[in-house]
Amino acid sequence: MKTIEQKAFDKYISDQSLPIHKRMDPSCYIDWANFGAREVLEWISVDEELPEETKSLLDNSIEDVERTVKVLVMTDNGNVTDNRRIKMAVGEKEWKWFMGYEGETIVKWRIL
Repeated sequence: MKTIEQKAFDKYISDQSLPIHKRMDPSCYIDWANFGAREVLEWISVDEELPEETKSLLDNSIEDVERTVKVLVMTDNGNVTDNRRIKMAVGEKEWKWFMGYEGETIVKWRIL
């Protein structure tokens, strides 16, 4: 997977084939990369979106198990740890957090 900076650089290189009047100023690509990096670091409320809803976060490396890559999670008490979402092919077929936290609820998550 490419970093945000690599994607911005690739876009800059590909745009060099455009006529000069259609090219963006090179500083714009840097601004986009910085903006994208800040966006990735923001916490996402579990009420808004869950990791399994983002296709690039799915990890299908284990047969009969759907799971996401590890993400950082924050509980309602402010504890932060890594975790993942998982859905078994047999038994309960609902997405759940792999690790539970006694007396706490996961309220936010973000990409590692």
